Amino acid sequence: MEFSINRVNALVTKEIKDLKKNTNILILSVIPILASIIFKKNGMLGLSMCLNMNATMIVCATMSMLIAEEKEKNTMRTLMLSAVSPLEFLISKAIITLVLSIIINIAMFLIIGISSQYLLQFLIIGLILSISMIFIGAVIGLIFKNQMSTSNASVPISLIFLALPAYASSNKTVEIIAKFIPTYHSNELLDEVLKGESLISGMTHLLVLFIWIVLAGIFFGYVYKKRRLQDL
Repeated sequence: MEFSINRVNALVTKEIKDLKKNTNILILSVIPILASIIFKKNGMLGLSMCLNMNATMIVCATMSMLIAEEKEKNTMRTLMLSAVSPLEFLISKAIITLVLSIIINIAMFLIIGISSQYLLQFLIIGLILSISMIFIGAVIGLIFKNQMSTSNASVPISLIFLALPAYASSNKTVEIIAKFIPTYHSNELLDEVLKGESLISGMTHLLVLFIWIVLAGIFFGYVYKKRRLQDL
């Protein structure tokens, strides 16, 4: 199956129209920005927390809700049975989610007031983290039947990714578990960058983040094809 830019453009246009009507996602998008105002005095710690909040509550939740919405409208089955490939389907929804995430990250960075020299590196870390969470959110959206069940599933998963890095320093067991999740490594990477280190110096953290992207991407492709075969 060949990749088609025209199909992706058509799907992205559709997603933009749908997003304007989705008040749940628009309301969710305000939460990390409000959190950045609250944690403004915490500096780097507040920025890390808000970055993870954006990745889990916005990126992961938005991705899962966009797919769940397709199911409720009965358009998911049509897309799966059409010429749309898993990659085209994912990219069309990921573009919207990533743009929303980047806007929120920039707003949070400016509100917390970190030096602008770190903005580009911060956005790169946020982008890598967001891609991994996009795959996770996409899998959640494919597995569960509707927006209600998807929301019920994504909330505890998001809390795990959000809470474990925050409590890693207070408990050795929690720290060991946290080292397996992407949000912990994005925190560590951001900490090193804000201390003057380069992104390359955090190669171990980058490697874990990319491993999450690859594994979650493979799992998404598997679930998408399995769901597609079930509808044939």
